[in-house]
Amino acid sequence: MKFFQLTFLLVAFILSGCSSLMIPIFTPEQKRILYSSVQEDIAHRSAQGEAHYAQGYYAAAVDDFEAVNFYEGRAVIPLNRIKRIAEKAEERSAYYYERGIKMRESDKKQALIEFNRMLRCNPKYKDGKDQYEKLKNDKDIVNLLSAREDDLNTKLQKNNQSTPALKSLNQSLEELAQYDDSNFLVLKAREILEGYRKTNLEKATELYEDQKYDEALNKFEHILQIYPKEPTAQKYLDQFASKQEEQKRIKLDHLASAQEGQKKVKLARTAFEQKDYRMAMKYASKVLEAEPNNKEGQYILETSKKQCEQNIPELISQGLKYYKKQDMENALVVFQSVLEVDANNTTSIAYIKKIKQQLKTIKSLK
Repeated sequence: MKFFQLTFLLVAFILSGCSSLMIPIFTPEQKRILYSSVQEDIAHRSAQGEAHYAQGYYAAAVDDFEAVNFYEGRAVIPLNRIKRIAEKAEERSAYYYERGIKMRESDKKQALIEFNRMLRCNPKYKDGKDQYEKLKNDKDIVNLLSAREDDLNTKLQKNNQSTPALKSLNQSLEELAQYDDSNFLVLKAREILEGYRKTNLEKATELYEDQKYDEALNKFEHILQIYPKEPTAQKYLDQFASKQEEQKRIKLDHLASAQEGQKKVKLARTAFEQKDYRMAMKYASKVLEAEPNNKEGQYILETSKKQCEQNIPELISQGLKYYKKQDMENALVVFQSVLEVDANNTTSIAYIKKIKQQLKTIKSLK
């Protein structure tokens, strides 16, 4: 009996007034294990419910989802969804029952399949169980099931836990299960396959979380070879595919950024070689914004700045000439170019302020 079952029995005893019973006191570690066990079982019942629903086991799906809601104490699975599944179970079981009745004389094999599907939807539908058992006793059907059982039993005996062996086992299981879901060999094979699925899923998940992606993906792919619709394995494969796409996009962005960076370096180098130091500084600054440690960009910026600083007196002289000639726009450009080299140059700051004020006054008079 699982931890959570013991817990609910314990609660039931307390609520029934049996408070005189000796209630065990759990340690923090035992409580953690207990909680973890409950959560794992809830997750399992939820996943199993989805699997049952996908496979047409509607009655089992309803049981699983109701159990999840019971253990959670709230409608984690929407009640209207459970209701719809129950209604679908009734509808489909009636459909399969009618098909089985019509085919039991003309096509016994197909009739047995239809009755088996009916029992998946609703094991208690009308006299469906009796009709099914009666058909199973037919001589031809007995021979059919016997052949399928022999095949599945052989696979069980030869099972070496390899992926091909388990895949073959699953195939033989499904061939018998389409006629007889409750066959003891079917149940045994399912137990083996479920053990493989659970064990390898846990290992694969651990490997994935440890970032051992190649090993993890190999295990997930093996699981999907046996369980093509296994949701957890598919989720991790999709997640990894998304990561690969993201890494690919990042690489492309880096490549584009690197190409753009090379282009800026080339512009800075060309301007520097042409002794257009102001433009060389401009391009080199952009290079360093993207790549602060770019050696060539640092060299061009530092050298160009020194060259420009040497030209500051000449630029100020040129700016003053424009100013005296009342060529305010060109004077403004020159003084601003000085600030690009020396942001604290007091002469340029003062004249830029004067020029802007004069331009503003001229504009207002027009």
